[in-house]
Amino acid sequence: MKGRTERGGKLVVSGYYGFGNVGDEAILRVLVEELKARFRDSNRGTNVEIVVLSAAPAETARRYGVRAVDRWSPLQIIRELRGASGFILGGGGLIQDRTSRRSALYYLSLVALARRAGCPVFLVGQGLGPLRSAALYRWARRLLRGVEFAVVRDEPSATLLRRWGLPPERLAVGGDLTWLLRPRAASLPPSDEKEEGAFVAVALKGPRRRRERRRLEAFQEALAAQLDRLHKERNVSPVFLVFHPREDRPLAEGVAARMRGARDPLIVTASGVDVREVLACVGRAWALVGMRLHALIFSALMKTPFVALGDEPKLESFLRGLERAGGPALPHWTPDQVEKHHVELSEALARLDAQRPALEGQLERAGEALYEKTRRALDACWARLERELEP
Repeated sequence: MKGRTERGGKLVVSGYYGFGNVGDEAILRVLVEELKARFRDSNRGTNVEIVVLSAAPAETARRYGVRAVDRWSPLQIIRELRGASGFILGGGGLIQDRTSRRSALYYLSLVALARRAGCPVFLVGQGLGPLRSAALYRWARRLLRGVEFAVVRDEPSATLLRRWGLPPERLAVGGDLTWLLRPRAASLPPSDEKEEGAFVAVALKGPRRRRERRRLEAFQEALAAQLDRLHKERNVSPVFLVFHPREDRPLAEGVAARMRGARDPLIVTASGVDVREVLACVGRAWALVGMRLHALIFSALMKTPFVALGDEPKLESFLRGLERAGGPALPHWTPDQVEKHHVELSEALARLDAQRPALEGQLERAGEALYEKTRRALDACWARLERELEP
């Protein structure tokens, strides 16, 4: 029978991997486990090799039990794509030019190489845009409307792909892939450390360009003052969770150095730490203040109330999606609002604490809904991918 025939092949996976970013490494963890469970199964007759493009191939291979190659080597990438059954662009906001054009250029180039090699392309857990460059927009439209299947993490990304001409049967809307960490989050023991006198987790996002850091001095002063007030009024100290050391640690250190009340606040580098430990840390926090999308998702998974900081469109999309799934409407401030003292962190977190039982229930329901939505979308994608692996 056909279903009993051994199905081999190779899947090439790309994303922002090997840079030490906790959120992207969590996405890769989920993605690799999904692919191994679905396509390395003797009962299903599948034995697929997984190859990851990484900035740190040896570390990626060791950590995830896959083969990894240098993401900066065109010859290696072309060689892998030529023999692959599928190319998976996995997770995150990869195709956008808000931070720089390099990200969109790199990942669109990979899609172009895959298509030229006759390798079917799958977008998995993607958030698309913004694309302000007219040339990049046209190139993305031409390439992405021909992908084999796309799982996107928000409705704006789905709307964009529909506008570009991707057929509805090749498109599914889920959520960020890290929602599939929910079973792990639920298995962690409940925290009994959320009383006053505990800590607030602070996950900042630093600029990629060093010259931009000087512009954040007023923001750092204002946030330090807010955290000092929180410590004085609520006896809650900050713990800075660094999700991306190269980008985020200088900003965390800058805020910590400007604090006067809570002396020598703890700065924890989460990079390289098992995702369960990061989730557990967020779960023990009294609350979270986050600029990183995945810090907010981890907070929702652990039912820890949070305040979102930032002006990125993906944060707004995430918060709207959380509310649509039955979650609470949580505070969302821009750095400019913090800088100009238009908001009061201590008061906002006190209000969240007063509503904690209701908020935890809402976050539980939203997490379950978004897990199921992402699960269904991903299953539809894997069913499509299985066709490419038929002998």
